[in-house]
Amino acid sequence: MTEQTASDISAQEGTAFGALAHARGAGRPGARAVRAGRIARTALRLGFSGSVALLVGRLVMNQPVEGWVPLVTIGLLLAATLAGFACDRVQAGAETRVAIAVGDAALQRLRMMPSRQIRRLSPGALTVSMQRHPEALAALVRHGAPQAARALRLYRERFDGDALTLDKWFSLQATQPEHAALERVQALTVDPAFTLANPNRVHSLLGAFARSNPVAFHRPDGAGHRWFADKLVEIDRRNPQLSARLTKAFEDWPRLEPQRRASAESVLRGLLARTGRSPDLTEVLTRMLDADTAA
Repeated sequence: MTEQTASDISAQEGTAFGALAHARGAGRPGARAVRAGRIARTALRLGFSGSVALLVGRLVMNQPVEGWVPLVTIGLLLAATLAGFACDRVQAGAETRVAIAVGDAALQRLRMMPSRQIRRLSPGALTVSMQRHPEALAALVRHGAPQAARALRLYRERFDGDALTLDKWFSLQATQPEHAALERVQALTVDPAFTLANPNRVHSLLGAFARSNPVAFHRPDGAGHRWFADKLVEIDRRNPQLSARLTKAFEDWPRLEPQRRASAESVLRGLLARTGRSPDLTEVLTRMLDADTAA
């Protein structure tokens, strides 16, 4: 095991204290509210316990019980219960705000980190962080951060045999909101881990691209529509149910602006004119085109 230098330890301590500082700053208002709620809850519980003791004592001593005592006891019980619910709600909200604030600060720091600095980080540390916080990797990819390519490569190497995690890896790249995502998805279809015979893998790449990346799918030049339609033809030969489900990504085509709408309609009519299409695909295509005609 190698010894850490003083500068390495100092850097790590600075990172930890920076995160703690963000957490403290974000949690301070919530902590006050939680503290006040707990005090109120405790006071109400003590009041309820006192009123119960008073009520039981008078009953044991055969003394008359004023009418207000049971009412106050019930009222304190209800108030203590509501205070408990409110306190838990406030605490959950405070914890959520702290988590969001620390996550945002960490993401901002990561995005500003030079690529050479990320290359010096341990691959193990990066993969553990990506496993625990996949949203951080998603943000890197979504914002086109220079560290995204290395992070994706490490993620792939670490989880190469994990089917569910690989599905996320494909989806992350398919949903980057830029026109170039189409070429990226096309390249990923020849990845050894991708196969049209696996419906989950198809949904994670093609489905995510068509449903969750309107920027690339509805490109003004229509390239996204045409390429996706070609893939639907391939899938329809293997799995008609899957092709029918994927085709529903075109359902919003009547609401697109004229140029994109014309591209989508041309692709749908071209699919419907093909011979050898499955009944499942034909049904979906006919329904979508007829719906626009009826409207």
